[in-house]
Amino acid sequence: MASLVAAGSGDGFGMTGFGGAAHVIGVNAGPNGEFTDVAVAQALSKLDALGVRIVNLSLGGSWPSSPILVDAINKAATDGVLIVAASGNEGN
Repeated sequence: MASLVAAGSGDGFGMTGFGGAAHVIGVNAGPNGEFTDVAVAQALSKLDALGVRIVNLSLGGSWPSSPILVDAINKAATDGVLIVAASGNEGN
């Protein structure tokens, strides 16, 4: 996803993203690729506090139902963060 958003033109890699002067911030929300709702909520809150405007949450699993994650998503959205999430990671 990062290359689709922020690949620079003329950098010799043969691809240009649509983000213009976008910067990519990678956040590891959990060890060994096993994200907990608490870890994802903390990462989202950190990105929100940093002033990030778009967050990609390509996570597998069911609809977020824990209050801490729902609250973090709602706060970020209220603060103007566009949250993009993949669908179909679980095949349904």
